[in-house]
Amino acid sequence: MYVQHDGEVRRAGPGETVAAGDAVRFAVSMPRAAYVAVLSVDSKGSGSIYFPLTARAALLSAGQDVALPLSTRLDATVGEERLIGLFCSSPVELAPLRQGLERGLDRFPEGCQVTRWSFIKH
Repeated sequence: MYVQHDGEVRRAGPGETVAAGDAVRFAVSMPRAAYVAVLSVDSKGSGSIYFPLTARAALLSAGQDVALPLSTRLDATVGEERLIGLFCSSPVELAPLRQGLERGLDRFPEGCQVTRWSFIKH
């Protein structure tokens, strides 16, 4: 994850503190092509789909530290935000997964590898 704060961009590590209003952009590393999505759950339990802007996970080519083509401006909800990176063998539907995360379910389709990440927003 990369964070833009006050015009400066830096790489962020897991559990790092960021500010409301910062822009974040994600990068992925994959040994082979996969259908990718980035979802989140904020401290109030609201779910978001950060990537892609379509209803299903997007097919991306293999590569190291490949920047996703979108950035997101963080909202004003403070506290820990949990991120889930999905790397799937098929283009899974994302709305049901986001809704499940909001209900506290942590289940993902077979054929998906899951990467978890979090940051603290103040």
